[in-house]
Amino acid sequence: LLKKKYIKSPQGSDGEITDALVDYGESVVLLEFKAVFISDTLKYGRNLDALMELLEERLLKEDQIVRALSRLFGPKADPASERLFRKTRIREVFPVIVSYDHSICSPFLEEYLDKSLRERIDAAGLPHSLRIAPLTIASADDIDILVPLLRHGMNLASLLKKRIEQKRPDVNFHNFLYAVGQESGVALGAGPAHQRVMDESAQYWKDQELPDSVRW
Repeated sequence: LLKKKYIKSPQGSDGEITDALVDYGESVVLLEFKAVFISDTLKYGRNLDALMELLEERLLKEDQIVRALSRLFGPKADPASERLFRKTRIREVFPVIVSYDHSICSPFLEEYLDKSLRERIDAAGLPHSLRIAPLTIASADDIDILVPLLRHGMNLASLLKKRIEQKRPDVNFHNFLYAVGQESGVALGAGPAHQRVMDESAQYWKDQELPDSVRW
């Protein structure tokens, strides 16, 4: 479904630029896959600062997303990256972290990490004409359940843009995909593993004693 658009492990002059790119013409999705797992002690403990510090270190470590953006679009872009696509046509980039730990996809974590990422992006000197969309965090399961939506004629960049435009930090990418499936009449095959994503996400934030006004 993404054969003509999916660029696995795009290479620069000094090695891999990022884990994958999905080229949609004026939009590009930049994918970083993270095999990060949070211990139960930290996940269900009360030290929120320690948890956030760990996530920022593991998910944004070594500024991989910012370095990839700089190597692709920055003032000192990697010359080898020119062969990937014609960069002058790119107007928007959607950074996506794919996590193997469902709890990292909990509501509000994206918003927190995006603030830190945004500061680093702003300091990178990227072209003002290039829009870098807010960070999206997806689970590995979400990539699998995207398939029916892609077969239905949707594309990943459009889905990411639609979700961002909704401005709902309390709705993670997983739940957004199921809402799109329901609206479009596309069966996504929800099962125990997928339900666990939603349950773990909701339970974690309930444990943080967020206001009752927060919707789940």
